[in-house]
Amino acid sequence: MITIVAPESAPWLMPILEGAVELGPVTVIAPWAQLSALPPWMPQRLHRYVARRRLPALSLSVLRLPGFAAAELGMRAWTGSRAERLLAGRFARRALTDRLSAVCLPHQTRLVIAPSCGARRVFARARDQGAATVLIEDLPNLRRLHRDLDVACGRHPRSSFLRRYRAPARTLARQEAERVLAQRIVVRGAFAADLLRAAGIQDHKLAGFQVPVEAPKPVTVRLDPPRVLLAGLATGRSGVVEALSAVEQVPGARLLVRAHNAAHGWRRLSPARSRLPLPWLITVMIINALLWLGHAAAALATAIAFPLYLRPSELMRLAVRQLIPPIS
Repeated sequence: MITIVAPESAPWLMPILEGAVELGPVTVIAPWAQLSALPPWMPQRLHRYVARRRLPALSLSVLRLPGFAAAELGMRAWTGSRAERLLAGRFARRALTDRLSAVCLPHQTRLVIAPSCGARRVFARARDQGAATVLIEDLPNLRRLHRDLDVACGRHPRSSFLRRYRAPARTLARQEAERVLAQRIVVRGAFAADLLRAAGIQDHKLAGFQVPVEAPKPVTVRLDPPRVLLAGLATGRSGVVEALSAVEQVPGARLLVRAHNAAHGWRRLSPARSRLPLPWLITVMIINALLWLGHAAAALATAIAFPLYLRPSELMRLAVRQLIPPIS
């Protein structure tokens, strides 16, 4: 039997499931999985939620955790859109699935496949049962990532988002312990493989894996001089600093800028300031000063605009017929 640990729906899951069912019986430990469809009268948002958590119609056994959807919604409410909480919640979900998998691992399992930061306990249990272990390295090398972020913080001290989150030490220890327990480590590319070799992982433990994607159609555009337009928001988080450095290496390149995005970024850098309203006593003093200087029209305009909250343009368009004499 092949047991696959899936803390979340991921691009690597479906290709591995399709290949594993051809080798024998498969058990998927997926607490988030939804087995049944919703009634048609339910909101479309819930239908999309369930559709993202449905596994393909293959001959496999699914171990799920009842009530996990409620816990997932609670975690989503806690994380919101804050990046540090999203990452912490993702690591917590993987650790919880790892504990569950270690308890529920079938005795007839001969191969365990699990992703990074969600495999330490289940791999230890699998080794005790004599089962083989395969680690899907689908997360970055956290120790190297932290070091690169620290270097980037020194280069770009104004980019505060670079200091926002660092994974705790126990998560780094979990990722490195899983590499020791794994008999085979599946990486996504040559760069990840080189990092693992530098960390002391032997070549016979490494294997490559490519998620099938549709290749874009080649487009040939010749511009003289070349023109460059950056996609997405022009922020440090989107890699604009590195992109501008790459543009500088192109001789004669001309950088195009979206005016709307540029104005949006300017508003973020120089936000508008809220000022306290002018007290009526100070307004009366200004009116008296204008009358003393002989600016009767300006004094009248100030006396009318202040209590009516008129903008200068509204004050200039004010007509006599729109004024009502005071009623005693």
